[in-house]
Amino acid sequence: MIRQQYYFFIAGVFFLAAGLPLYLKLVKPNGLFGFKVKLTATDVALWYPVNKRAGGTLAAGGLLVLFCTFGLVHLPGLSRDYYTLLCSLAVAGSIIAAGTRGNALLRRIVNERY
Repeated sequence: MIRQQYYFFIAGVFFLAAGLPLYLKLVKPNGLFGFKVKLTATDVALWYPVNKRAGGTLAAGGLLVLFCTFGLVHLPGLSRDYYTLLCSLAVAGSIIAAGTRGNALLRRIVNERY
């Protein structure tokens, strides 16, 4: 196992551990954990659906990172540099997707409401 696998494994597990409680609506509005913007922090009706969407995306991203971590290492001819690049893209893409999807839902709900 190469050293990078450990880092990507930790990232994938962290994304799963952070995303699942949000997706399952186990996290109440707080100042420390969740999709926190001014609107979600002040409105419980926004907190749960936005965090469910962002958390589900983050958890799915965690699964993608774990797949990359253990799946790509078995591809013949894949160099360590390309392995690191592909897994890094999975990590970055997961973070960007979670933020983008959470923000899109927040905007849609706010636009429907006002």
